[in-house]
Amino acid sequence: MLSGNRGEWSEIYTFFKLLADGKLHAANADLSLNPTSYYPIVKIIRQQKSFTFEYVLDDTNVSISKGDENAVLRTIGRDELASAAADLLSAISQAKATFEVPAVGTILNQCEITSLKEPHSDKGDISLVAHDSKVNQDKNFAFSIKSQLGSASTLLNASGATNFKFGIAGKLSDTEIETLNSLGPKDLLRDLTHRGFVIKLAEIYNEQFEANLKMIDSLMPKIVAEIMLAYYSGRGTSLSELVDKVIADDVLDYGKSAAETYTHKVKTLLTDVALGMTPSKPWSGNYDATGGYIIVKDDGEIVCFHAYNREEFRDYLLRSTKMETASRGRHNFGHIYREGSELRIDLNLQIRFI
Repeated sequence: MLSGNRGEWSEIYTFFKLLADGKLHAANADLSLNPTSYYPIVKIIRQQKSFTFEYVLDDTNVSISKGDENAVLRTIGRDELASAAADLLSAISQAKATFEVPAVGTILNQCEITSLKEPHSDKGDISLVAHDSKVNQDKNFAFSIKSQLGSASTLLNASGATNFKFGIAGKLSDTEIETLNSLGPKDLLRDLTHRGFVIKLAEIYNEQFEANLKMIDSLMPKIVAEIMLAYYSGRGTSLSELVDKVIADDVLDYGKSAAETYTHKVKTLLTDVALGMTPSKPWSGNYDATGGYIIVKDDGEIVCFHAYNREEFRDYLLRSTKMETASRGRHNFGHIYREGSELRIDLNLQIRFI
């Protein structure tokens, strides 16, 4: 019996639901389903261990074959998959931590699913062939899946690679440092900024993350640093709020074009993170999730942002994400320390969906 968390089971739910429905609807910027825009699904491709399985749809059934073999292993009714999706949605909605779903055990075996997650290292969580009416061709797409079932998922996970070092202009005694370090990171930064200390980016610890940010935009490290300072000093939480603060400060001196420029650059950052960029791996600018993003809504409805919905997707990411304070002890940040004669503080970057 397979066991997993809500996010892992949500990928299987998506698999069942798409096979049952036979189409993937586009989303509007507010995440509502667009009833007139959808992609008919021809088949879903799923890898299990060293084998690749294809699930080909017709009007009523799904035929399962393995690898290059032409023979059909078995056929499952799409109504059975719809029932399994409903059972799984009910289980995910009620469960906590990791759990099993006995009600779908048989159909998991029939579908040759031996693990909840496919053995991939990129951000393509599901691969499918859909009919693209714009070019009148069947095309292969990889989609990243984000689920709203349960707690909100992260867009950019905290790690040692997402720590930034900041310099503090001013003087503090050892006693003052000890007192400040007893505060949480946000209270500490709020205290420093209230007292007029100037805090600026000194360096990004992870050279690869810095290179990836510069691949997006040469000034992106400074923009991200300003967003982090606005967040930790208590000036906002959502990315849209924080971008407004960065626009108002305009430390990069964009002038009259500040609003459009900062907004565009942050949307590009969020999009690149969503579709392929991770802090510690070299980023070429090419998207792993070539199809786009699938969202499993909290009511079980599934919608997507395709490459054709680029602007809606960018708007959605900006309005739907927030900064978050990760575990201070685990990632070793939020403490003032001395580096020679200079005062420093490390801050951590984590972005979560609202």
